[in-house]
This record gives sequence, structure tokens and C-alpha cells, in this order.
Amino acid sequence: MTSREEFGHFEIDTVIGRRNGAETALLALTERKTRFEIIWAIDTKDAAFVTYAINQLIHEYGASFSSVFRCITSD
Repeated sequence: MTSREEFGHFEIDTVIGRRNGAETALLALTERKTRFEIIWAIDTKDAAFVTYAINQLIHEYGASFSSVFRCITSD
């Protein structure tokens, strides 16, 4: 969605860093129209941690998840 006309189209990215010598990661979801950000600290960029964070998001939003998150796109 390049036109940004409709709310609910998110991009997902991981941001990798180091803290006290250990790798840390952030999971960032950016809504394309409003630039609203959801950022979660995760242990690593491993698929299991990303999946866990997304499942937590699904649980948190409950029945409204599919109307808020129309699509989530990664690079």
C-alpha cells in the first residue's frame, strides 16, 4: 500500500543492538497512514521470539485484531 489512504496497513521490522555485550532486539510495527508505532523489546530477532510477540499482539487486541491490522508486511 503505497498510497496510504486506508488505516490498518502495517510494516514490521526488527532493530538489532547490543546492551552490556549481549545482542538485543526490538520488533517495530509501523502503521503506514498515521505512522503509529508499536515497539516491543524481544530477546533476539529469532523467528520464535517474533512469532511470540505477534501472538501476544493478537491476544491483546482480541476480536478487533483483524480490523486494526488489515495487513502486516515485512521486507
